[in-house]
Amino acid sequence: MRLVIRSGPTFDLIGVATGGTVDPPRFVRVTGINYVSGGSFSIPVGFQVMGNFTVTTTNTPLDLTNLSVNRFSMIGNQASAGQGKAGVVGTATVVTTVPYVTGTRSQVQVFMTKTGASNSIRHDLHTAGAGTSVEIDLSQNELPFLMPGVQTVTGSTWTMITPGDAPDGQSVTWNGNWVEGTRNTSLSWRVIEPASMTGSQLPRLPAAYARFDPQAQTVAVTPSFISLVMTDYDVVASYDEFRQQAETLVESSFDDKGAFIGVAHQRRYTSMNVFPN
Repeated sequence: MRLVIRSGPTFDLIGVATGGTVDPPRFVRVTGINYVSGGSFSIPVGFQVMGNFTVTTTNTPLDLTNLSVNRFSMIGNQASAGQGKAGVVGTATVVTTVPYVTGTRSQVQVFMTKTGASNSIRHDLHTAGAGTSVEIDLSQNELPFLMPGVQTVTGSTWTMITPGDAPDGQSVTWNGNWVEGTRNTSLSWRVIEPASMTGSQLPRLPAAYARFDPQAQTVAVTPSFISLVMTDYDVVASYDEFRQQAETLVESSFDDKGAFIGVAHQRRYTSMNVFPN
């Protein structure tokens, strides 16, 4: 049972039943329940059989090794009651039907993997209304498939396998540590920068902040890993727009964000870790 609470004097309830002998899945939804502290309420309706939501992807890369689709109902600004299904690979137009719970809008996510690539790519979409179908052109907002290189004290490298469009930007988190005498220093840098197809280099800090700069240490520095996130939104025009709210735009969650509440939009999202040798 999934309980979705909205701010204010009422809340909505969604219950989903799947698995076992429940085929097809079923759901119950009750809206506008009065909130009473310590109180109780009844569910006046029974479980209904879920309908099918159709996701059509066009210009689907033919060399994908996996394609899967998740569909969520937007209740307020939160994605709820997600249902998923594997799609067919090897064709340019793929039609996938996913069971769904009725809501005010839809959130659809298409996951893609490719042989030889270390990153998976996710295409996220918010619709303007509920509806029962959506078409996604996978040639839009493309991100590259990548292979990691190596993390160093100065940054990291990676290799592009399949190119994409120019992403809005990237977030690189460098993690490492060093030991001075008995003091163990662990450090995590987060760098917001234009997207690169080859790697990332840490900036140098002024001497006054040398204790935070792995490149300024006089003892051995041990890199531990780098986390890379790239995104491309259809409602973000440039890196200059991206960097103004980058911490929000690189979040993995695609639930409504402050800048785009209630706005139909799409994005590509990918992440990858890079380790030292």
